[in-house]
Formats: sequence, structure tokens, C-alpha cells
Amino acid sequence: MTASRNSAIAALFSGFFFCWAATQPVGAQESATDPIPLAPQPDPAEAIVEDEPSAPASGPAVPEGFEVEELGALGAEGIGVLTVDQGGFGVAAWRGTNRALLEAALPLLPAPSSSPMMRALARRLLLTEAEPPSGVADGPSLLALRVDRLAALGNREDLEALLSRIPPESLDAGMAARVVELRWLAGDPDRGCREIEPLLARFDGDLSLQKAAIYCHARAGRKAPAMLGLDLLHEQGHDDPSFARKIDAVLAGKTQEIEVDGALQPLDLAILATSGIKVSADNLAEAAPLVIAAVARRTQLVDPALRLAAAEKAALLGALPAETLMEIYAAEVATPAELDAGEDADAASAHGRAILYQAAALAHDPNRRARLLGRFLAASRADGTYARAAAVAAPLLLQVVPGDGLAWFAAEAARALLFIGRYESVTAWLAVGQASKDAKDVAALPALWLFARLFGEGLPAVLAADQAEGASARATRLLAVLDALEAPGADAWSLLAAGEEGIGLEVGDARLWFALGGAAAENRVGEAVLLGLAALGDGGPAGAPPLMLGRALASLRAVGLEAEARALAFEALLAGGE
Repeated sequence: MTASRNSAIAALFSGFFFCWAATQPVGAQESATDPIPLAPQPDPAEAIVEDEPSAPASGPAVPEGFEVEELGALGAEGIGVLTVDQGGFGVAAWRGTNRALLEAALPLLPAPSSSPMMRALARRLLLTEAEPPSGVADGPSLLALRVDRLAALGNREDLEALLSRIPPESLDAGMAARVVELRWLAGDPDRGCREIEPLLARFDGDLSLQKAAIYCHARAGRKAPAMLGLDLLHEQGHDDPSFARKIDAVLAGKTQEIEVDGALQPLDLAILATSGIKVSADNLAEAAPLVIAAVARRTQLVDPALRLAAAEKAALLGALPAETLMEIYAAEVATPAELDAGEDADAASAHGRAILYQAAALAHDPNRRARLLGRFLAASRADGTYARAAAVAAPLLLQVVPGDGLAWFAAEAARALLFIGRYESVTAWLAVGQASKDAKDVAALPALWLFARLFGEGLPAVLAADQAEGASARATRLLAVLDALEAPGADAWSLLAAGEEGIGLEVGDARLWFALGGAAAENRVGEAVLLGLAALGDGGPAGAPPLMLGRALASLRAVGLEAEARALAFEALLAGGE
């Protein structure tokens, strides 16, 4: 765990106890002074978008696509997209949770994440329609914190769905900026520019909205208000030479001179689309998943090789559907010779993976398809990209019928099918492997039996002595997982303790350990999920300390999330080399 993460967790619990001790509510205060508009105030002929009607005087303007609805008993902070029937955790998800703890813990939610189950749980948590916890607000609204974490997760559709449910009067400046950023990400600058003026009238101090307004003026060729906007930024102390150069180039029609410094931002995408300039690899190195996915979706913004790399990265982080990556793999230029020799493709390169995928899709012989998919999947286990590979290979894998001639492929096929949740298809592969006369095929089965056991297949739970010998990190992780899900056998831990290396008993942060136990014991579902994900951290199931991993899994099971706990356990063991 990094020092910064330790500091964040310390702040979480110290802030929680201070807020818990406070008894006097603090009322929200508003300024008695009307805000001074920081954006240019053009005449009707120079509006950001000509002939647009102004916002009605009766209330905030409604951005396009937003629902206007009365807030129910849950209030603005309880707004969500998912009910229980849609996969949410229910309106009582936060019942019993202290508000101060929730305010401090939400920013610790790991995002983005390469763990599919962590992403799925975080998504459900952030989109759940739920009654907010009681207590005095002592920071940003819970809704604003949820929007922020949802954006970090990287799924544009989810973010847009939640933002569209928020009544305009409940938007804050940060959420308003996200609304406009979604337009840049979707390649819809016309719509984004239409929405700027009413939002900026409400949130005139927001730097992101001010820059967006300046861009819209420059894009429409309105030099005076664009330059005035840059002058106002200078007066406020928000000089940004790089942004100013981009605006100057757009106004002068010298778009070929536009350069993006540092990580690519959503507004940069709009500017580059206006200019026709391609995105560079340096621009994407530190970009957020939302931006990387947007680049992968838009061929005009990026060269094919970089688009493929962006698509792979976005898919790994859950910001791009596997189906879209499959389409981009299929579009990769491949020669007939490369496809004929597909089994020799370099699985360590994006181009090589695309060749393996195309060759497997074209293969009619089951053995050849299995060989190609086996290489595609096996290579991904070594570099932490198995989740992406399994999702992409799944449709082709499901077309391969288990048979005696494919016993050598049984272990790889069953592992991938378990990972994608096709448990009903695993038994046939286990049977094929077990019936094999080849010792190598049979040797791969113990790990598969263990995986099947994790998903409740009724196989023996006792851990064999030779699996527990030696106090390796792998053995400790295995036992921690089994201990959280079911008793691994009376002698398992004692065998591990007798190893020459001793047991690695790193727990992680003790405060999270005990907080998780309390949330689970009192069935505080939302809190158990949030703290469990925070406990797993940025490293996910593969990188969390074994005993903290076990604690998180046990807590999820205690609040009824059995299948989710077992899926996380599978991810942990797969990453550990099983």
C-alpha cells in the first residue's frame, strides 16, 4: 500500500471520528453577492450558438437529454439508475452507515480497475438508487462524489445515464462540467456548445466551463469574445499558454500547428477533431479511461496502430466493450501469410494478438482454433490482461466442442469459461481432461478442480499437503481465499506454518480490517462493498495482502454477495499462477 493511500485511509477514519463526535448541524450558507460573470457577454448576434433561446427565468436551463422530474423521498443524493431488480443494492444500501465515513471512503474506491468483478461491484454501488445516510454534510455532496468515481471508472454510458437523471437545479459546477465533457467525448461539439452558455451563467467561476466557452467561440470564428475570454483567464491568474496557443491556432486557421502537451483531456479531443490533428502516444500515456476509449472509437483521431493500443487499454479497464475491441482486432490489416502462420504470431504485441484473433475466427478445424485460442489466452496470464483476453475469446471458445482430441486444451478452456461465468460449460471440459491418457493433461486438473470448487461444484475442499508445503505467497493467498469461502481442511494452515519460510501474515490497514468486520456483522451492504473494494485497493484481488483479501471476501459473503466473492477469489488465484 502506498504512502498516499495510507494517508487517505488515515484521513478517512480520523475524519469519521471527528464528525461522529460533532452534534451541532452546520447550515449551508450562500453568498449574498451575485456572481460576476467571467465569460464574455456577447450581443445576440455573437452568442455562442446563434439563435438559441435563452434560459427561462423560472429556473436553470435543462441540458439536452436530461429528465425533468420531481425529487422523491430519497432526495438528490439518493438519485440512481439501478433498482434492486436492475442489479442495485436497494434503497437501504446505506442504512446504518455513518455519513462522515461514507464521505471519506467514496474517494478511496479504486477506479479505474482491471478487475472485472471490482468494476461490476463499484458500478452497481455508484448507480444504486438509495436513501443517503443520516448525518450532517461536511464536504462535497454524495452525488458529486459518486459522479466523480463513476467518471474515473471510465464507462461513458453509465456516467451519462446518472447525469441525465439529475435535475438541473441539483447540478454543481463539477457535474455541469462533466455534462459538457461527455459531448466532447461523444464527438458532438455542436451539442456541447449549445449547452455551455446556460451552464456558465450558473457556474461562472468554473475553469473547465470557461475554457469550453472560449473554444466554442473560436470554433465559430468569433475572435473578440474568444480573446476576451483568454484575457479574463489571465486576470484570474489561470494562464494556460498551451490552451491559448490552441485557441490562437483555431482562430487563425492554422490548425496544423496545434499540439497537445501532457495527458489528453476531453476538451482536447474537441479541439483536435476541429483541427484534424492526430492523437499521439504521449497524449494517451496518462489519459483517463474515458478519453482513451473515446479515441479508440473515433478513427479520424488516431492512426490504426495507436487506435489498437488504445482499444486494448480501454477494454482492459472496462471503458470499452469487448465487442468493440473484437471489431478493431478484426479490422487490423493482416496479410494472408500472417493468417496462415497465425500460431506463430507474436502474442506479446497488439498486432500479433489481432492476428491470433483473426486466424481463430477464420479457423474451421477445432484443433487449429483451440491452438490459436490457447496461445491467445495463455500469453495473457503472464501480463495481467487475462480478463480482457477471456472476454474477447469467449464467443469463439464457446463454438469449440469438447472432445477426446482436445484433452490438451481442457485446462485452458475450462479456466476461461469459469472466468466469463459460463460454469455450465466447464464440466464437459473437466471430463475430457480427466479421461485423457496423457499425464500432462491430467496434471493440469488439480487447479481446475480448485476453481470448480470455488464456484460450488461440490468437489473435495481439503487442501492436499503438497499444495500447502512451503510458506510461499502463492500458498498463503490460496489458503486465505479458501478460508474466507469455506474451511480448507484442518491441517492446511498448520502445514503452511511448518514451512521453512514462515507464514506471511501481512494484514494491510487494521482500521479497514475492523471496519469491514463491523459492516459485515451488521449487514450494512453498501458499506461492506465500499470498504471491501477499498481494502483490495488499486492492486485488486491479485495485489491485496492475502489476509485482507480473505477479509474482504468473507465480508461480501456475509452481506449476501456469495457469487461476487467467489468471482473475486477466482481472479486472485488466477493472477497468482493457478
